[in-house]
Amino acid sequence: MPQARIVIKDEVNAIVKGLDPETLDLCQERLSYFVPGHFHMPSFRLGRWDGRIRLFQKSGATQTNLLPYVEDIFDINGYSIKVEEHTADYSYITSKINLIDKDYLKGFYNRTTGIEIDLWEHQVEAVNRCLLEGSGVLELATGSGKTFICGILSKIYQQFGHVVVIVPSLDLIVKTQRDFAAIGIDAGMWYADIKERKQVTIATWQSLDHAPELFHDVICLIVDEVHEAKAPVLSEILLGPGSNVPFRFGCSGTLPKEELFRRQIEGMIAPTIFELAAWQLQEKGVLATSIIYQMTLVDSKCPSYQRMSVTHDEWADELNWFFSNKERVRFVADLIIDIAEEMGNTFILVQYKKHGKILQSLIPDSISLDGDDKNRNDQYEWYNTQNNCVMICTFGIAKKAIDIPRIFNLVFIEPGKKFETVIQTLGRGLRKASDKDSVNVFDICGDGGFSRKHAKGRQKLYREAKQPFEILPMEYHNANHNG
Repeated sequence: MPQARIVIKDEVNAIVKGLDPETLDLCQERLSYFVPGHFHMPSFRLGRWDGRIRLFQKSGATQTNLLPYVEDIFDINGYSIKVEEHTADYSYITSKINLIDKDYLKGFYNRTTGIEIDLWEHQVEAVNRCLLEGSGVLELATGSGKTFICGILSKIYQQFGHVVVIVPSLDLIVKTQRDFAAIGIDAGMWYADIKERKQVTIATWQSLDHAPELFHDVICLIVDEVHEAKAPVLSEILLGPGSNVPFRFGCSGTLPKEELFRRQIEGMIAPTIFELAAWQLQEKGVLATSIIYQMTLVDSKCPSYQRMSVTHDEWADELNWFFSNKERVRFVADLIIDIAEEMGNTFILVQYKKHGKILQSLIPDSISLDGDDKNRNDQYEWYNTQNNCVMICTFGIAKKAIDIPRIFNLVFIEPGKKFETVIQTLGRGLRKASDKDSVNVFDICGDGGFSRKHAKGRQKLYREAKQPFEILPMEYHNANHNG
């Protein structure tokens, strides 16, 4: 019987030695995945690359958490396996950790509402699952209270060493530090020129490049918005300087659907150990109820669209046409004005900041924010105190670091079809407030071209997410407009 060795090098990396070439090929094929959209990439089109990423290398290198996917190949090919593990024993930590209950944060107050924090049942369950497993990914809907979950894990593990919390943006660093402070954590910030290392340090993944010193004596690593872990800089850190961190956790409202990205996250951090969808939290009364109105603008009756649609070979071209047609964009602006006047605070999401500026010019007293605005958190807090206010943001910044409970109307303008974008931005409107327990969602799209195709894709996502929706055709050509 041939023998192979699995060498566990650290908390994530492993190498399998002693396999024959045929078995290596089988293992590599098992953990080989096509990159989404690879057929558009020049290297694939030129025949230089087959469009796949392999998570098991010819050398036998892989991640420990991915070994279960190839164990049957070892068995079928008759290998006996010897495991050599070069990791430290952290049982002294796990033996000292106690599970929490819903009163764990009693005596601390929510900085937004001023109300004493009473943990939800699912927050307690998620934290305790993490403490029992020692590592894991949590897929929790936006609005489920992930920041407090990350904060509690940080409070617990900081007793034993440094904790690093990785977030995808400066906005989220600021918000997370404020929320951590509310529960008694004095967290440092690590980004750009700010390098403030404390027992708990919050960092953007972009700032981790060339900063391996941050991971010295780190006992716990928490990656918020963990679906961003597929970014090369972050993966290099997690598999490199951060590979010796024993307690590893990730949180996301929407893990990617693509198997490649899920396996990459599993390899770098851990398997998923807890899942809770928005509809489940809506049924429990934690999140606001919602209904989605997919408002389909009848572009097919617009003469300029009939002339121009044949040239729309790219989605960006079609999107730019939507915002260059004065009749169409005026109709959309008037629609938003009516929604805000009749139903309260309205939050609009667009793909590009130039489109947000166009709408801002047509909607009196509206605010348009994008990635260039440095005081967005202050603007969000101001908006949360207003009535019948209109704020416009790009999808890029709305995917993270937005906590505005008093969104009564959420408007998507051509959100595309990407799963994470649609579901995460939908979650921005589901937070409850003292004067809000439901939200209206308006999905504005066209009836042809890429827009129609993307709209049908979103309908499928809404069904999967168990979010009720209605389709409303709307004719705007020759319609009467306000002003």
